[in-house]
Amino acid sequence: MEYCHETIPTSSGLLLASQSPRRRQLLALLGIPFRSVCPVVEEETRADESPAVLVARLSREKARAALITLTAEERLLILACDTTVSLDGESVGKPEDADQATAMLHRLLSLIHISEPTRPLYISYA
Repeated sequence: MEYCHETIPTSSGLLLASQSPRRRQLLALLGIPFRSVCPVVEEETRADESPAVLVARLSREKARAALITLTAEERLLILACDTTVSLDGESVGKPEDADQATAMLHRLLSLIHISEPTRPLYISYA
């Protein structure tokens, strides 16, 4: 498992488990001190897994992966979340190449899509 670490001294005890620059930006705009780790988890949708279940599972996996980066002495609140795009009740993953990206854009243009928000949001205290 790979991680990208961003070390920001924090007195709040918040560990953001996310690769999202937007989530980091939102916390910074709110003035919330945090440290972040970017756990890399397998983001494949499982058979018969709804978008909401996918988002919940990935959030839990990211929180667990972040937890193992802590030392025994650290007591941090872990904030982990995920987002997916849902088309006709099906999660649409990140395109692997330009052809898949083009096909996804065509599909998005022809349908109304719903972005599943970072719901549920998993907060774990270690």
